[in-house]
Amino acid sequence: VDLLTQWRFSHLSVANNHSADYGMEAWKQSADVLRTKGIVPVGGYTNETNVETVTAGGQEFAFLGFQNLTLPFNKKVVLSAITDAAKSHDVVVVSMHWGEEYQSEPDFSTVQLAREMIDSGADIIFGHHPHVLQPVERYKDGLIFYSLGNFIFDQAGEAQNSSMIATVDIFEDGLSYFTTPVEIDG
Repeated sequence: VDLLTQWRFSHLSVANNHSADYGMEAWKQSADVLRTKGIVPVGGYTNETNVETVTAGGQEFAFLGFQNLTLPFNKKVVLSAITDAAKSHDVVVVSMHWGEEYQSEPDFSTVQLAREMIDSGADIIFGHHPHVLQPVERYKDGLIFYSLGNFIFDQAGEAQNSSMIATVDIFEDGLSYFTTPVEIDG
């Protein structure tokens, strides 16, 4: 957590397939440790639809986090939460833990869900779980980063040690982005 603070992380998704590994009390403790260091945990223990809000550059940003791998995932509830967030925020960012591990392309159901999220009001989706890079898609007015790969999580294999940092700029007429390649070395 000290390194995340040093690297100026302000928000961190806590919704993933390992969130429940040690039970709810351990998950709460982890979220509390983040909060004490000034990092906002995004997402819930069981896909709660809580929204974290940040005001920056005169705009309201909504952050939501979900996973559809090991816990119940109610798509209708999630899409409704995104729609509600879009009504009260200028930009909606969804952190989504999804997809098949070690696959360089998202599967059909992941693509379909991503597009439904954009249709529901998400502007940016940051995907993770496959442990390898997957494509970026512009869909309508939104951006979908299907998988950013591993950032700190080192694994054996060249593909598992390649990642990217996505930088998104928000303009009145839309979103612009660029990626910075990252390689885990050693």
